[in-house]
Amino acid sequence: DIALDTHVYQAWADPGPRLKFYVDACQAKNKIALLERSFGPVVVGEWSLATDNCAMWLNGLNDNLPGFPKLPCKFIPCAEPYMGSHQPGAPPDKSKPYRGPFGTGVSGPIYGYCPVDRDWPSPVLDSDGDGIIDRLDLLKNGDPISTGNLGGDPAFDDTDAVMRELAAKKLLAFGQVAHGFFFWNFRTELEPHWSWLDAHERGWLPDARGDLADACKAEDSGSQTFNCVARPGLPDKTYRDGMAYCVGYDKDAMASYEALENTTLVAKATEIFSDFWARNVV
Repeated sequence: DIALDTHVYQAWADPGPRLKFYVDACQAKNKIALLERSFGPVVVGEWSLATDNCAMWLNGLNDNLPGFPKLPCKFIPCAEPYMGSHQPGAPPDKSKPYRGPFGTGVSGPIYGYCPVDRDWPSPVLDSDGDGIIDRLDLLKNGDPISTGNLGGDPAFDDTDAVMRELAAKKLLAFGQVAHGFFFWNFRTELEPHWSWLDAHERGWLPDARGDLADACKAEDSGSQTFNCVARPGLPDKTYRDGMAYCVGYDKDAMASYEALENTTLVAKATEIFSDFWARNVV
């Protein structure tokens, strides 16, 4: 008897909106089903709920892969060692900067703070849905620029909702389409995205044996599609250049855009970009 072990992670994916990760998670079940039909039993031997590469030492002790992490990480006080306070050097000394041995990248404690996965901003802060905060003027708690930390404010932090959605879609694929799975890991000191125990305690994980049939209903029906939205705050020329490309450099259309400015220009750009996306998406 044989079986295929596959590891399915999103932690090394490019940054993007939550919808990107939802669609990818749902597509995994189709790929697993194809493997099951073509090969035989498939077991997802490793997976997590991480959507970024910020977990400390994920790519090596005091090291990192070139180009990672792709966004600034959230930092929190380093945890007390769960094996007991007698562990040497734990938690890290709050008076010490980043210490060696040094690798080619950076990931490790700095003045008693450790890097962890970023928070997911709510639509209140992320108006265009790309996963990046664009309404800093509304943010009163946390420091998303340097740490990815929204301060746990429920009005702004949508991490729990995103993780519940993502977990249901993954468990549909791994628990009901594949022949089983192993979550990496059962317990960690800092990272609920990598800890089955912490994720369960936060209410992120539905029962893998329960009814998850509708977890990917929107994605499978095609109703869960991307919207192309113009990012606020860019130079007017950037919008006009993009719109000109979308309309095939039609001179009359381009001339009409010259009269638009500020929010009117951004709204028109969103309309043109969305129409172009809908006509050309594959």
